[in-house]
Amino acid sequence: KPKPVVHVHPDKNVFSGEKVSLTCDIQQTRDWGYIWNKDGQSFGSVERDQNYIISSVDSRYDGVYTCYGSQSEAPQYSESSDGVKLTVSDLPTSTVTVTPNNPVFTGETVNMKCEIKSDHSNWRYEWYKGNRYNPMLQMSDHYTVNRDTLTIRGATESDQDYYWCKGQRDGRPKSSHFSSVVDLTVKDLPTSTVTVTPNNPVFTGETVSLKCEIKSDHSDWRYEWYKGNTNNRVMLQTSDHYTVNRDTLNIAKAISTDAGQYWCKGQIDERPQSSHFSSAVDLTVK
Repeated sequence: KPKPVVHVHPDKNVFSGEKVSLTCDIQQTRDWGYIWNKDGQSFGSVERDQNYIISSVDSRYDGVYTCYGSQSEAPQYSESSDGVKLTVSDLPTSTVTVTPNNPVFTGETVNMKCEIKSDHSNWRYEWYKGNRYNPMLQMSDHYTVNRDTLTIRGATESDQDYYWCKGQRDGRPKSSHFSSVVDLTVKDLPTSTVTVTPNNPVFTGETVSLKCEIKSDHSDWRYEWYKGNTNNRVMLQTSDHYTVNRDTLNIAKAISTDAGQYWCKGQIDERPQSSHFSSAVDLTVK
């Protein structure tokens, strides 16, 4: 009796999701039917196609496969082939880490790193935003990709979304699993406002106090004061004329040149590292 040989394509060791073809090769030009067994149990009916094709393999298909031939004339059956062990491995996993820690604040530079746990190399990293159907377009000043890292420069509230990464390569396995989703939260910087005492306008010779109030759950702010217009703000330095006591700028004995636009801003050592600039206060000195 002829003895079939089982051939496996692409390999006996395959990855979840791959297409696998097992061929029952009987070295006789007869009208054989083919019967397949997995782990000693027959499955399916007699097939005329000598190929058993698994369109998308998973762990259920892990096992030992044999085949034998059946025909109407003698010998009615071939011998059984030797067993071929098909091993199905899961795809490599991927994870995303975010720096700085989530949530991030508007204006910050955000780095998302895709880590693939695998013995394989030469990965190409794909990034997805909002859904997992189409990779992000990565050619812009705002979004850039350097190997395994997606960088968002100057984060805005429109960057708040779901993000995933996935690896692709030319060899096997051709891809990794999608990472778990990262829900990026982008918070606006704290706002600041300036109040003036006495009420604007002030008069020459008066002592004027400008107080900076920052609406925030954070503390330990350092207060910076600026004078000028939007395009030319100059930070004020303390002097006998300008003094700063925590959140308050004092102008001693106002003079006509003190008239102009004033702004405040907060700075701290933790995140967020700054507040927004306040709206301008246009001080009038009469």
